[in-house]
Amino acid sequence: MKFAQALTVLSLAGASLAQGQFFNGKYTQSNANTLDTAVAAGGQNGRDPSVKTLLGLASPYSNVTDALKGDNTILLAPSDSAFEKALAMPGVADAVKNATTLTSVLQYHVIPNTPLDVNQTAGSHVYRTAAGLPIKINSQNGEVTITSSPKNTAKVVEYVATTNGEILVLDSVLFPPENASTTLGQLELKALADLATKLNLVQTLDGFQNVTIFAPNDAAFQAIQSTAAGLTPETLTQIVTLHIVQGIYYAEDIVKAKNATVPTALQNYAIQATLSGDGKVQALPVPAPANAKAATVVSADNLFKGGVIHIVDAVLIPQIGDNGNVTIPTTLAPAAATTMSATPTPTGTTAGGNSGAGVSAKVGVAGLVGGIVAAVAVLVL
Repeated sequence: MKFAQALTVLSLAGASLAQGQFFNGKYTQSNANTLDTAVAAGGQNGRDPSVKTLLGLASPYSNVTDALKGDNTILLAPSDSAFEKALAMPGVADAVKNATTLTSVLQYHVIPNTPLDVNQTAGSHVYRTAAGLPIKINSQNGEVTITSSPKNTAKVVEYVATTNGEILVLDSVLFPPENASTTLGQLELKALADLATKLNLVQTLDGFQNVTIFAPNDAAFQAIQSTAAGLTPETLTQIVTLHIVQGIYYAEDIVKAKNATVPTALQNYAIQATLSGDGKVQALPVPAPANAKAATVVSADNLFKGGVIHIVDAVLIPQIGDNGNVTIPTTLAPAAATTMSATPTPTGTTAGGNSGAGVSAKVGVAGLVGGIVAAVAVLVL
């Protein structure tokens, strides 16, 4: 998906016309006043959606039902048939018997404090749910889909407006994003996943919180196969490290910045992200080898538990000396002073949904380096 396509903003006159552009399916103005009363009505008045299964599962948990009373709330409500389909999946029925798991899934379907302005939401946007985890809403040509992970997308089949928010009725149940290694597998990034396993980096990657990963696709690794064959595990680990940035930068963050440089987990290296004239985002390491070519983002905003993955079509290579070792600059490149703002992490949740405020980029990068250095030490020893 091109960034320009994903982030097209339509300025249309008239709410009804804008609604049609955002969603061209069944639209209902609820007779009930609020989200919670609309859900409780459960189709009895012929207007509000029938989501009896959702109501039954959520009723015992006030931390879910109370969230529906707040202003500017979006409820992603799987239909009864969606829950029937999900509960028939292997392991799901047993998993939701666990109260913690069930509440996490239910809270993942609530987006609090977020007005859904249909004049501004055509395209792709990422929101934070009540579970503290991201979710992506995409509207293209009046069809709306909700995505939690590469293998979990639901289609909106009905839009219900209430006085304190919206209900988007879904044809599938959404489950919170997976960890990094599982998501790499879902994205079919086999070369990167295999390399992470070879370098003992899987546990480190899965432990990351609040990061952006520029993940090369298999063709990108194939293109450097002969070069990579002669590199040490330590150098390969440093190359992987170069693709990891502390902070969550979604597509719209990068596009808004147009030209920005952010530090990576590789000491004193940064990634410069630029927006080309045809709307493509390109990434280049700073400093870069003399013959370096920019990598182009070919798939953006792939969510995982610890942040976001952007797939790129080339491997970013740091400066490597004649001895095969990465040349580490003495200071961070001056260009890194031109920073862009990451999507803020609310106090009380991180991108992975854990307690505590979001960490700063400086502290976060140090933590990333510490984890990767430990993995390298295991390889060397």
